[in-house]
Amino acid sequence: MVSACPQEGDPRDKVEDFVRNPDFKVIAGLRTDGLQFLMDLVESEIRKQEPESEIVHLDREVLSDNGIDFAKDLGEYFVRRASGGRRVNFLMVDDLPVVGWQSAVASLVGRDAQVYGFSVACRQIPMCSKLV
Repeated sequence: MVSACPQEGDPRDKVEDFVRNPDFKVIAGLRTDGLQFLMDLVESEIRKQEPESEIVHLDREVLSDNGIDFAKDLGEYFVRRASGGRRVNFLMVDDLPVVGWQSAVASLVGRDAQVYGFSVACRQIPMCSKLV
């Protein structure tokens, strides 16, 4: 449980451990750099540590392009993308217009996949959480 807003700090010195260590679940960024900076930072570290893995950006446009309207559709999309025989890292923004998208994330449990959920915490501090 989180009982306070994340403390602002430069995430660059922590992102390597965040991607590598499965016990490291949340990282916060700098309000001045914004959410896109944190997304780019995490993506860059994933590419460095897991060059053979696939990175899938998941946002409103991808949902629209793939006809995803319901959590069931999103779960099927996750499973399809994660069935290619290599690790998949989903980078997902938290404003998905799919009610119950959290249940779709559960379809990835036991698969070689990681979902990184990006959002803005209190005081507009960008943060990223590992969801699977």
